Amino acid sequence: MRLRRSPLLASAALLVGLTGAGCLHGTRYTPRRDGTARLVMQVNKLAVYKDGETIKLEDKPARLLRCSRRAAADTARGAELWASGERLARVSATLAALGVGAPAIIPIAVIAQKRMDLGIAKLVDGINRHNDAASCAAAATTRTVSR
Repeated sequence: MRLRRSPLLASAALLVGLTGAGCLHGTRYTPRRDGTARLVMQVNKLAVYKDGETIKLEDKPARLLRCSRRAAADTARGAELWASGERLARVSATLAALGVGAPAIIPIAVIAQKRMDLGIAKLVDGINRHNDAASCAAAATTRTVSR
C-alpha cells in the first residue's frame, strides 16, 4: 500500500523550509573602532554599530549617537518609524492569514512600507549627521588617543 502525501502538507513543509532557510541573516563584517556609526544587520534585525557596540533598533540606538542632539533625534525618530512600519506589516500579514480581502490589506501594507522606508531614511540621516558632526569627531579622537 502506497502512502500519498497531501499537496497541502507538502506546500506547508516547503514554506517552513524556505522560511527557516532565510532566517538569521547578520553582518559578519566588524567595522573598525574609529568613532563613526554604521547601520548593520544583526540576526535579521537592523542595528546601529559604533565602537564595538551594536544596538538593535528596538533597543533605542540613539544613545550611541548622543554626542549630536540632531543625530540622536533623527535616529530615535527613524527607529520609531521602523517599529511602526513593522507593526503594521504584522497586522497586514495577520489579516491576510485570516482571509481578509485585498482591498483592506493593500492600504495597510503600503503604509507599513512607507513608514519603514522613512525610518531607514531617518536612520541614515542620523548616522550621517553623527559621522559629520565636529563634536562627535572630537569625542572619537579623544577616545582613540586615550586607548
